[in-house]
Amino acid sequence: MRKDTYNCHFIGNKRNPKIILVHGMGFYWKKCFENIIEKLKDKYFMIIPELPGHRNEEDKKAKIAIMNIVSGIEAVLRKKKVDSVDLAYGISFGATIVTELCDRQIIHVSMLVLDGAQFVNMGWKCKISAFVMTLQFKRILSKKYMNSYVKKQLGYENKDEIKILSKMMNDKIGLKTLYQSAYECYKYNILKKTCLSSSILIW
Repeated sequence: MRKDTYNCHFIGNKRNPKIILVHGMGFYWKKCFENIIEKLKDKYFMIIPELPGHRNEEDKKAKIAIMNIVSGIEAVLRKKKVDSVDLAYGISFGATIVTELCDRQIIHVSMLVLDGAQFVNMGWKCKISAFVMTLQFKRILSKKYMNSYVKKQLGYENKDEIKILSKMMNDKIGLKTLYQSAYECYKYNILKKTCLSSSILIW
């Protein structure tokens, strides 16, 4: 991937067990994982990709495609001579990324942790759902609550989603990036994946 749209952060000692952490749609890597980084940096070697369009600035040229993102992660890891990881964790859109990474088997993943994953291809509803979710995430950035139906679908019923999500989100995220990320997520079909041989924990 182009250097200006993709980055990968390495934290900790490479001799320690290796874990990949992939943030979700609209999140900023450091804000999403800052508590985890602080607690794990002395015991693990953390690999944290910064997804295209999710830098701490708006990137109107970023193109979001799951296969390209995964290929980029694989290329960076091979360059760092990392051919296997002990655990790959992804939240939301990040869960789709690590699933694809695991399925391709170019990088061996011993354990997969999927947090809030969306794995059912929504067919003709993909574009509509992506558009709705884009607007809902923009509401969060404007300190406005989500639509009650969406809030319930995402598991935030009786919770303050602004308080929970806004502290992890990228304040400069663009509408195009949000839409492309949501669309890629909603059209992903796990039923076509045949090589998921890792231990899997679905959260």
